Amino acid sequence: MSEKFSLPQEYRSGLAVSAGQQRVIEDILKGTLENIPANGPFILAVNHQSFLDPLFAGIALKRVLCFMARDTLFKSRIFGPLLLSVNAIPSGESS
Repeated sequence: MSEKFSLPQEYRSGLAVSAGQQRVIEDILKGTLENIPANGPFILAVNHQSFLDPLFAGIALKRVLCFMARDTLFKSRIFGPLLLSVNAIPSGESS
């Protein structure tokens, strides 16, 4: 007995939105992505206007990245573990 598998509408909608976001991000970073090496270390300084900009850069690059974040952000019981889970490294002066 073979049943046809179909994705839920919510899942299909999420995929469509995600694909659209990726295209927009790649358009914004056009000219930048070609200068980033496929392998090895590099520094990408994202002069971001919102907290989502580093996330968008990570989506566009399709590589494992490490992020630097202000050390005081790691003191939060919720946000601190979240930052660590996305390879964030604390930076700044701790008092």
